[in-house]
Amino acid sequence: MKGLLKAIQRLNNCDDLTNLLEIQDAEDELAILRRLFTTQKEVIKQMVQAYCLNDKRHPEERHDRAIKWLKDTQLKVDGYMKTVDELTDHCKEVERSVSKR
Repeated sequence: MKGLLKAIQRLNNCDDLTNLLEIQDAEDELAILRRLFTTQKEVIKQMVQAYCLNDKRHPEERHDRAIKWLKDTQLKVDGYMKTVDELTDHCKEVERSVSKR
């Protein structure tokens, strides 16, 4: 936030200021997505553990397909988190470049 305030002080162009504020909004939204994906990862992990525990207790009721599906979903969520991290890094780069003006 400190960097954002410095950048605002240096900006003379209304368009630059608008773009910088939009970048800040995008960063906030990316942070929300990161929290969502983190929660999803934890829930998926708990579901896999629950299925595995149930399979040990009741070997006649296997949930192999469900576990595989959940693990595949976990990989997708990991990919989404990586994308969020990359986009967040890009936002920070833009803020740094604007604040250097």
